[in-house]
Amino acid sequence: MGLVDKYVYAIGRKLPYGIRGEVELELKSLLLDEIESKYGNNPTNEDLKMLISEFGSPSQVASRYRKDSSIIDEKYSSIYFLLIKILFLAMSIAFSIVFFINMVSEFDNFNILSNVLTLFSNIISSSLSAIGAISLLFIIFTRFFNDKQFEFEKPWSIKELDDIVIKKEKQSKISVVLELFFTVFFLVLINYNPNLISLAEKSFELSTISLGHYVNIEVFKMVLVFVNVVWTLEIIGSFMKLFIENIKIIDLYEIVINILNIVLLIYIVQLKDLYINYINLLGFRGILVFVTGISIIGLIINVFNYIKYYIFKY
Repeated sequence: MGLVDKYVYAIGRKLPYGIRGEVELELKSLLLDEIESKYGNNPTNEDLKMLISEFGSPSQVASRYRKDSSIIDEKYSSIYFLLIKILFLAMSIAFSIVFFINMVSEFDNFNILSNVLTLFSNIISSSLSAIGAISLLFIIFTRFFNDKQFEFEKPWSIKELDDIVIKKEKQSKISVVLELFFTVFFLVLINYNPNLISLAEKSFELSTISLGHYVNIEVFKMVLVFVNVVWTLEIIGSFMKLFIENIKIIDLYEIVINILNIVLLIYIVQLKDLYINYINLLGFRGILVFVTGISIIGLIINVFNYIKYYIFKY
């Protein structure tokens, strides 16, 4: 019964991570029993819609299963966490842009450790200040205006279930195997023939666009030692996804690997001996700067989700 699955899934997204699975199983069993008792073994789609409508919107049903009394009322929680996420991402992107501008413009005098620490310090301090202000606002709403009817969510309609795509909690084994294959393939390839980078540079220049620098292959061979270590840890992570059921451990391991990847990328970006005849960013270094930026934003999102699901259990 796809409609029931979507409805239960929508409710689960509004429950704390720690009780989500248990409540989803209980709800599905309850709904199926109710459907069978009312409509028998062959209910129509209209029958399902009528029963689900009687149960209430996903937010309403989820609130019945929340037993914790928080200083911020449940009816404000969705908009509260949405605002926190927007602010956190906005601060992260803004300070990351400043970080990369400094990294590119101060190639000769860029202190990696100092600037990385400053980046995360700015993100954390500014986010905490903004979150504190928003939390205070919502606490005031809960304390003094809780008897007022503030409708932050639009009226729910069962038609919204049509747009829901149920996602698997754990990455599919096929995608993990493909990820593992390509990681091993590129690792073996680049170790077997590091000169492929020079070949790629020559191929690019055939397009009549001049590169702003070239890679020193001998230096790159030394850097490969660190690349091999980090990529080997990524391969171990892929095997963990195949054989370990604890998603929390896998998510934490991925965050650690993301951090190591970013450290390695920043080290390579700032390794002056790696770049020959350096004029501008166009070339291997430019690609690495872009990848580093995407990786930092990805890490910030993963850390935020980890804190949200496993620490705040929301």
